[in-house]
Amino acid sequence: MELLIINSSIIFLSILVFDFINKKIIIPLKFNTTRHKLFALRDNLALLAMSGKISENSEDYKFLMNMINSSIVPLDKFKITDFIYFVSEVVTNNQYKSKMNHIIKNLNNNKLPDEYKEILIDFFIIMDKQYNKYVTKFELLCIIILIKMFKAPKLIARKRLISETKSKLTDYAQLNAA
Repeated sequence: MELLIINSSIIFLSILVFDFINKKIIIPLKFNTTRHKLFALRDNLALLAMSGKISENSEDYKFLMNMINSSIVPLDKFKITDFIYFVSEVVTNNQYKSKMNHIIKNLNNNKLPDEYKEILIDFFIIMDKQYNKYVTKFELLCIIILIKMFKAPKLIARKRLISETKSKLTDYAQLNAA
């Protein structure tokens, strides 16, 4: 009986230590790695403007700079649902779609430098990876809730929005292939 209590205590303490390490070290490290990638993209975009390859006043520059800045969120303020809605808004909102179509048109007509295209693609690759990571968790939660609630219309609509967003993000992340 004593051995069972000792083993249970060791397992319980191990779980607590792992949970503490995961929450205090691993999750912030992964989160900050993504943020640092976004910082690097923002810096590269600013350097592109400083070198005169793109105007700081151009709509293309302002749009991408705004997108990158909006994506950089401190860990303590980060919410998965806010991130999902932000990225979904980017790829489903008609105003954003119009701006992206304008940028793609400018890229195809060589009105924007190749470095801009690389930054844009890298941004959407980062967003795509993060979105897929967080959406997988959200989808699992939706499925569990759907099983319990039998086809809740609001969750089905969110699932559809997530699928459409995933598809559009992948398209934007693969601009290089176009």
